[in-house]
Amino acid sequence: MTPQELKLSILGHAFQGKLVAQLPEEGVGTDLLPVIQEECKKRISTGQIKKFKTFSAIADADVDFDVPDTWHLIRLGSICQLLDGEKREGESQQESRKTYGYRRVWLWLRAKNIHRNPKTILRIMQKYGLLSEIRRRRKWVQMGQQLHKYENLLNRQFSADRPNHKWVTDISYIHTGQGVLYLSMIRDLYDNSIVAYKTASQQTVNLVLDTVRLAMKKEKNRVAAELQLHSDQGFQYTSQGYFNLTQSYGITPSMSRRGNCYDNAMAENFFSILKTECIYRLKPKTLDEARMLIDDYIYFYNNQRIQLKTGVAPLTLRHSA
Repeated sequence: MTPQELKLSILGHAFQGKLVAQLPEEGVGTDLLPVIQEECKKRISTGQIKKFKTFSAIADADVDFDVPDTWHLIRLGSICQLLDGEKREGESQQESRKTYGYRRVWLWLRAKNIHRNPKTILRIMQKYGLLSEIRRRRKWVQMGQQLHKYENLLNRQFSADRPNHKWVTDISYIHTGQGVLYLSMIRDLYDNSIVAYKTASQQTVNLVLDTVRLAMKKEKNRVAAELQLHSDQGFQYTSQGYFNLTQSYGITPSMSRRGNCYDNAMAENFFSILKTECIYRLKPKTLDEARMLIDDYIYFYNNQRIQLKTGVAPLTLRHSA
């Protein structure tokens, strides 16, 4: 072991004046020693670490370390690990298209056998500008004439014990430089996957009907005997065409209470994720560009994006059911 490797190896936890030796993690080389020394010198200059001869081998010259009065535990041995972790967190944000918050980064690191305190990950992400985008609030608007109205059967029970038992649906507006693109989608509450979606340049009843038809075509062999399809009170969902289509498929419609957007929160939640992580950041200029972004993002969301509750992507959970 070289002198520099020895210096790295004695980086340990300083607790009540005791040193616990700790070898650096794989991938952390001796080229990081100057960075570690600089970090330690900075902590000394700010008073976070006091001099102590036990740690004199860490830095060149007369740089020593001790347990500070204000910290009951200084994890000096974690400095080199955190430097490596910072690189890994940057990788995770590249893979996730910079959409992961610190909780998802924590899950991502844990899957790679790198264990960190979630608050430590948050601090590092703040320091190096790796935070995800902040979601915008959505204005809730109700419009159109009601022909059919249904009971709120879902009643905010936003979970399902099997696929294709509870679906939620809604329409959202995607603003582009060429005009508004309307997105209709159906989300399964079992795994939060997007079962089907359609886009159009006009907000019509047919947009909703086509979305339902596509969902039933994809899942016709796996639909539960009692499938609930929950929506808000938009005019498309109160139309005669929607009533006839749900009846023909044996779907039981459920509807939010008037003026209560939280009854369909899971549908709105997906649109918030889509717009925050994709649309607001990339700002499509044309309708075709918006369609491409939506196609690409929904594939990413269904197949790759980690969910906090399950620790896996939606379709990973669906295929394991």
